[in-house]
Amino acid sequence: MVCKDNDIIQLYKKIEIKVIGRMINDGFVLLEINGKYVLIDNVMHSIFTVSKNFFDIFQALESNMPMENVKGVFGKEAVQKVLDFWDKLKSDRERYAKKHEVDSQKFLSSSPYIVEGVFMLAQHCNMKCKYCYGGEGQFGASGFMTREMAKRFLLLFLGLSDSDTMQRIKFLGGEPLLNFEVMKYVVEQWEELRKDYPKKKIRFAFTTNGTMFTPEIIAFIKEKKIGVTISLDGPAEVQNDNRKFCNEKDTYDFVMAGIDMLEQAQVEYSVRSTLTSDTDLEILYSYFEKRNFARAHIIPVDYPLKKKEELYQWNIEQYRVFENKQKEILYSGYLDIVKGNTTSFQAKQMQYVYDDMDRRTPGYPFKCSAGWWSVVFSSDGYIYPCHRLVGKENYRIGDIVNGLDTCKIRQIFQWVLEKSKRCESCEAFIFCKRRCIAQMEFVHEEPEVVSKELCEVYQDAYRIKLDLFLELKKQKKVGELQHGESE
Repeated sequence: MVCKDNDIIQLYKKIEIKVIGRMINDGFVLLEINGKYVLIDNVMHSIFTVSKNFFDIFQALESNMPMENVKGVFGKEAVQKVLDFWDKLKSDRERYAKKHEVDSQKFLSSSPYIVEGVFMLAQHCNMKCKYCYGGEGQFGASGFMTREMAKRFLLLFLGLSDSDTMQRIKFLGGEPLLNFEVMKYVVEQWEELRKDYPKKKIRFAFTTNGTMFTPEIIAFIKEKKIGVTISLDGPAEVQNDNRKFCNEKDTYDFVMAGIDMLEQAQVEYSVRSTLTSDTDLEILYSYFEKRNFARAHIIPVDYPLKKKEELYQWNIEQYRVFENKQKEILYSGYLDIVKGNTTSFQAKQMQYVYDDMDRRTPGYPFKCSAGWWSVVFSSDGYIYPCHRLVGKENYRIGDIVNGLDTCKIRQIFQWVLEKSKRCESCEAFIFCKRRCIAQMEFVHEEPEVVSKELCEVYQDAYRIKLDLFLELKKQKKVGELQHGESE
């Protein structure tokens, strides 16, 4: 893959993000990243850049050096400024915490507010991907959602938030287009029901393997403005190795034919690539750089394991190799953005990371919305927090007859909070937020804490991303000031 400013990128790849004097105090984290001194508040989800003098003074105070000695070294005025800043920060946090109920126990006493419903239309698939976590799309209960079931789930979903709330419905499988008629039915049912919800809006989207488009389907999703995500793992050799039809035939040409149909009809779409540990990263990223889809997300399958059971899974060292490649891509994207090229593949990848880090949810103790803002309606008649947990009895949080079981949801989250207590003092907390329930569940049928070794990999990755985030935020601010001055 040809990268911009390759010599600079290669140098950046070799940089070890050095963290010195890292201190954790009641959810405050102070660290140095490549000469930047950063204070992170894990309660208010705030990031402050501070001076080296602030860093050194605070470090001295945390080391229990007598106050008079600290003032003697740094000067009374400088020390007092740091103390005043610190007092104000803690005071702001106390007011914020009371207003937003950020304490985990207060959070658990509140109720879920569902804004996204995932309809598992078809727990069946026309492919058998080698890494499928859903058992060839069946999720333990092969079947199709009926119209009657879809209607009952839709009415239930509409009642799980206020009448004026924007909600989203996503259709998943298996392969949801195997049950296109029920997808169409749900959209048309909403159009009939919307008169009873004059302030409510619903957006629709679905994820597909891209092999089942017809002119009728294309026309419908275009007319109804339904969002489309295509699962495409890369060039033909990668796609055909990972994702075959049930009859063992290759799928790449069929997916590309589906993409051509979307493009000819001027239907916007995103691409989602599942990255396995045995994929050649250079081939994969060269392909996506060349194709440069409007939106492409490359996501590793599952998460790293100390000892993997399948070739496609990741061990921790393989994941480090991936993160080093990510470092190269992101830094190249950063360089493109600051030079004004925001449309390259690398720039888009960096922008995704920037937007994710800039979008924080203080008061909500998890990264993912599963089970609290988002639920999955399965064709087995049950409700689950996440599509990756469909079919697992311990994670059923309701059903089509009785609706949402709020007590069960709180029980699951209580487990997760207890297992992940150490996360609250982690430097990566406001970006990582305990990872996901499905990841913690992987080892046993109840949440299991993420290993220390894996946390270290994540922390290394987040330091790189935080460094680039702060650099890009500074560049964006400079650009805004220059634009203001030219006005």
